[in-house]
Amino acid sequence: MFKAMTNSGRWKGVACLCMLLVVWAGAVQAKLLAPYLWENRVLLIFAPANPDARTLQLTNDLHKRSCEVADRHIIIGKFIVNEPGWLNGKPVELNQSAELRNKYAIEDNRFAVLLIGKDGGEKYRLYEVPELNEIFALIDGMPMRQVEMQENPNNCKESPSAD
Repeated sequence: MFKAMTNSGRWKGVACLCMLLVVWAGAVQAKLLAPYLWENRVLLIFAPANPDARTLQLTNDLHKRSCEVADRHIIIGKFIVNEPGWLNGKPVELNQSAELRNKYAIEDNRFAVLLIGKDGGEKYRLYEVPELNEIFALIDGMPMRQVEMQENPNNCKESPSAD
């Protein structure tokens, strides 16, 4: 009644399972970030522990320059190992935080900052606290941002010369 599976059949099954896992991992990212696709850029901050001095410094820097952050349509996501995360001020379940960390291959003991573009693609990755001027310059050089700047000139007060 049941036909014995050959070695090649087993490998095909394993390959199918692996493909499903890859699609599922992409779906995690899509589910979390989908509401922001084509509307916002997402700055993802991953930290190995809480409190983390780098996370605190970056969060403070972003807060000080909140007008420039908002002007560039940036939302912030913070993900600490073994803790629920936050994305755009909303809680993210622990398992979703871990899945996002896995999706972007961020090791548990690693601090990382990723910029995800409005198109959902990874635009920038750094394993230390970034200079905000560097991130802003990268964003300002993007074609979509060029159009945004022409349509809505920056209304922020003079920005600090250094982070």
